[in-house]
Amino acid sequence: MGGLAAVAALPTVDIHDVELCAAGTWNGRLYTIEEFDEAAKTWCELAGTYDVPLKLGHDDDQRLVQADGYPAIGWVANVRRSGLKLLGDYLKVPARLAAVIKAGGLPKRSCEFWLDTEFAGKKRPFMLKAVALLGADAPAVEGLEDVYSLYNSRTDTARTLAGAARTTVTMLAAGVYKTEGGKQFHVSDYAYTPDDGDPGTWKLRITKTPGGAPDAGMVGAAVAAFGKGFRGQKASIATADRAAVKSRLRGAWTKANPDKSEDAMPTAIKNARRPARTLRLASGPSVDDIQSAVEDALA
Repeated sequence: MGGLAAVAALPTVDIHDVELCAAGTWNGRLYTIEEFDEAAKTWCELAGTYDVPLKLGHDDDQRLVQADGYPAIGWVANVRRSGLKLLGDYLKVPARLAAVIKAGGLPKRSCEFWLDTEFAGKKRPFMLKAVALLGADAPAVEGLEDVYSLYNSRTDTARTLAGAARTTVTMLAAGVYKTEGGKQFHVSDYAYTPDDGDPGTWKLRITKTPGGAPDAGMVGAAVAAFGKGFRGQKASIATADRAAVKSRLRGAWTKANPDKSEDAMPTAIKNARRPARTLRLASGPSVDDIQSAVEDALA
């Protein structure tokens, strides 16, 4: 006979201690450690009643996404908070897909939360709905359709929770970050990041809050450190990188000071205006003389 009964047992593995997301501001919303504590508590209370699915989505170019965006390929368990992070374990992940995850083939992830839902007569203000693995290069794993058949069941519990929820929010997991003043800042918060994977190399922060817009005060301090120095400290920047950092600071300054003209821009990041030069050649110039004169005129 055919059907699932005839399908051989699928080799699966567990992946422990996964960082799901970190507290901070994402897409204009502040996610707090108190909410993470609530998510962990709710998972404990509903374990076995609602199993948090691990799924593939939501990248537009990803090939392994079903129409409803909900192909479960495992479960998220042991949800807990550690410091500013929400952690969990991936359980019963198909071994071949787990190998792809560990190799970095699905480098990003996002968490989906239900806000203000209700189940079993109790309010659930912040509940982990699902964790999605993201990556445009997800492989066409042979036999994955069978995995969907085995795992992907939207239970009555899920429908009840979804129907009761005020809204659903999605939060990208934090990658590498740098802690300053108790806040976790990301690579985009700095003007100089010679190594995106090493926060120790990041300099010239231009935002006050993680992921925020450039702040006039922070940008001003960064420009000073880039130029003559801020409070006696001048940022050490590789010569080859200075032009790119200057451009980044110019853009940040413009965004942070929309009411100011370019004339008010600090000298350290202002583009120099050179007077026009007239090209004059002596009679009978050599090829080298012509080349030098042209380069001088265009400089």
